[in-house]
Amino acid sequence: MVRHLQALFIVVFLFGASFVGLTQVVTINAIPSSTTSLSGLGVQNHHVSENLYRNAEIGNTAFTTTPIGQLAFIVSSVGAPSSFTNVKISLKNEPATTNVLAASTVGAITGYTQVFNGTINASLTGFAYAVFSTPFTRVAGTNLMVLIERSDNISHPGFLYVASLDNPTGTSTNTVRRFNGSTAPTSSSALSVSTFRPAIQLLGPAATTDAQLRLLVNPTPITCYDGPQPVSLVVRNAGTNTIAAGAATVSLSTGSPNAAFYTQTIANAIAPGGLATVNFSVNFNGTGTTLDTALVQLAGDASALNDTLFGQVITAANLTVSNATPIVEDAEGPFPLINFTSPVVGSYSLWDLWTGPPELKTPDYTVSVTPHSGNNFFYFDSWSRVGETGFVSRLFSNCVSLVGAGTSGCSADLNFWMIQENSFPADLDSVYVTVSTNKGQTWTRLVGFGRYNAANSEPTWKNEVVSLSAYKGQTIQVGFEGVHKFGNFIIIDDITVSTNCLLPITIAQFAGQRVAQTNVLQWSTSAESNNRGFELQRSADGQAFSTLAQVATKAPGGNSTSRLEYSYTDSKPLKAGNHYRLKQTDKDGRTAFSTVVYLRGDPAAGLQFTNLYPNPAGNRVFASIAAPRNTTVTFVVSNAQGKILLRQVTTVSAGNNTVPIAIGSLAPGSYMVKATCAEGCETSVQKFVKQ
Repeated sequence: MVRHLQALFIVVFLFGASFVGLTQVVTINAIPSSTTSLSGLGVQNHHVSENLYRNAEIGNTAFTTTPIGQLAFIVSSVGAPSSFTNVKISLKNEPATTNVLAASTVGAITGYTQVFNGTINASLTGFAYAVFSTPFTRVAGTNLMVLIERSDNISHPGFLYVASLDNPTGTSTNTVRRFNGSTAPTSSSALSVSTFRPAIQLLGPAATTDAQLRLLVNPTPITCYDGPQPVSLVVRNAGTNTIAAGAATVSLSTGSPNAAFYTQTIANAIAPGGLATVNFSVNFNGTGTTLDTALVQLAGDASALNDTLFGQVITAANLTVSNATPIVEDAEGPFPLINFTSPVVGSYSLWDLWTGPPELKTPDYTVSVTPHSGNNFFYFDSWSRVGETGFVSRLFSNCVSLVGAGTSGCSADLNFWMIQENSFPADLDSVYVTVSTNKGQTWTRLVGFGRYNAANSEPTWKNEVVSLSAYKGQTIQVGFEGVHKFGNFIIIDDITVSTNCLLPITIAQFAGQRVAQTNVLQWSTSAESNNRGFELQRSADGQAFSTLAQVATKAPGGNSTSRLEYSYTDSKPLKAGNHYRLKQTDKDGRTAFSTVVYLRGDPAAGLQFTNLYPNPAGNRVFASIAAPRNTTVTFVVSNAQGKILLRQVTTVSAGNNTVPIAIGSLAPGSYMVKATCAEGCETSVQKFVKQ
């Protein structure tokens, strides 16, 4: 799935501890990571913290010859004010045997070398840099202690910092002691211990000339972009000299399916530590994932490592739903409707695709949950997040254009199946059907459905229908917003978006009968308006229809208020049985289908392999088989060279059968299927293409 369910639609970069040879850059944010307002620079009026980073994390020889010249915090959420003044940073070497910090007091802080005293700008997510006035050289084999003091007497609400929980004995060992308060600390103020260290980046001293590409901001909603979108690049002067006006150039290159190249010169000068923003207008109309590469160029730039950033933009497909083309999402792939997930509240997207084993079983169920159809379903994992509640995340669709603008006879619906059961009656997980009309910028909750149902002692599938008629004629995205209360799984399968537009024709009757060796179809209309005619369609299995005949309207000019009679004789009906339907098209191009009439064929004298659908196929195809008696059928799948790749044995009943064949293990390509019965009879070969 695009997680985007096939790879998720929201991309999260996790920084791990790393040492890059001569570049002297180390980022310490060992997994598992988290966020907190108290790490980094804190949020209250005054902040003091001592933070322990181990030699194994930094690298035994890192910054032992080239000193540490810069330190950056990793900002997760930006609050206000974003300028932190009166910040002091001090460092000291600590024996390698120190792995845990105990509670202490401010007055007990000793032995540090102050390396920074000034202002840190944290106006962007990602790295917020402090450039040292006094570089610091590590002693090989020692741990590093980082002391952070802020005394600007200003609260900074809304900030979150990435925090690293890694330490020698697990994520519960204290490697921080800190003070956060509304009043200035005294020597006796307590430093309380914590497991949440600031995630930091250590760098060598700043070069004299160095342009750094600080941030690449792509459009964030995953949606159908139908016009140019803003992309912003932020350039930081990471050097000690001012970058002159017009000296730096920024370029942006986008790959397929939206290949293009853009470039701009930065018009204004950039002071040391200063930022410049460059805005591009970029086309992302092509459906799929567009990888983009940003580059800053400056004559005499001392470091190429920080000149490039990479990103991606996921463009959703733009689908049209009409009477003839409802969209069915059965979770089996290739995911024509539901393709994406994203967190709404909290950092976890708890939606996933269940692909097997064929059943889901938890200790809270006495029976297993099986898909409503097929092998897969979507599920919201409220069960495994022990002790955590309040997460909200959304499973959502491509863009869907609903027909019927200005037509009173049109309606639209979202139809889906979900599991209800009665475990955890106090933990009321729920799911809301949501709609976005502005390409994912905002979402509206339409109606909610609870997982818990006291009447369902075991997991039971329940069909739900939500009206989308208020959005006819619009392009929308539909979503399922799961709310986590640490109950059990919310499970959804077989999702359909459909419209029903009543056309200006009334079919009074549609019937058929067997006459000798032919099938005679008859229908009548009581009124016609603007009617172009009828298309009679036939199918062997009631699923895949093809055109049998075109029948012109008898109404003069396509308009009539009296009863009109029509008939058609199928002189060569299918032996195994025939499904018939009428497709009516008016002069405006709108279409509608009649009910389906089924006429039995001649009893099968032998095994008849009449159809294979869909074609092209995803993870399974369906074989239409007519059998003269109850028997066993073997399906053999081979490639174009005749090599047998799959065998499947199935029991069929006398008469018509529809048999699913699992082909998920096959590579994309062309294949043949041959069916044989237990008595050894062989049938014709059907061909299909695996996508």
